[in-house]
Amino acid sequence: MMALSSSGLGRGLLKAKTRVRFPLGLLNFSAGSSRKLGFESRWEHMKTPVILKNRYLALTFLAAAIILAAGFFIFGTNLWDNQNLLVIHFDSFRGANFFGDRRDVLDILITASIIWLINLVLANEFYLRERILSYLMAGSTLFFSVLILIAVNVIININ
Repeated sequence: MMALSSSGLGRGLLKAKTRVRFPLGLLNFSAGSSRKLGFESRWEHMKTPVILKNRYLALTFLAAAIILAAGFFIFGTNLWDNQNLLVIHFDSFRGANFFGDRRDVLDILITASIIWLINLVLANEFYLRERILSYLMAGSTLFFSVLILIAVNVIININ
């Protein structure tokens, strides 16, 4: 005779599960961890950016950062104590057509640093999806940093 369960659908549907399920945090529990005591560091959830594990991307972004730091150094040594108007843009037909002060040159460098940071974050996000996009972001960031360094040098040499 076939034993029916309480739902009437057949055997085995009300069978007790013997597997023990743990919360996800308990599976990665180590003996020396501070989680045992209930303390949790805010740095435990932070992960190393993926692009830092790739040598070419890390060196490309590092080179771009060094070039931007060189631009800040050149600005600091040449224009820090300058209070005069500076020629920011020079056209060969009309001559100097955009003037500014040292704050405008510093704004160019700060904007380039923000763009470097945004490209770093975007390259990190694109690395696992489309790796070629992260390489393009790194290369364009390096190229952009070189152009900014050239622009700062031209502004200093014109003045």
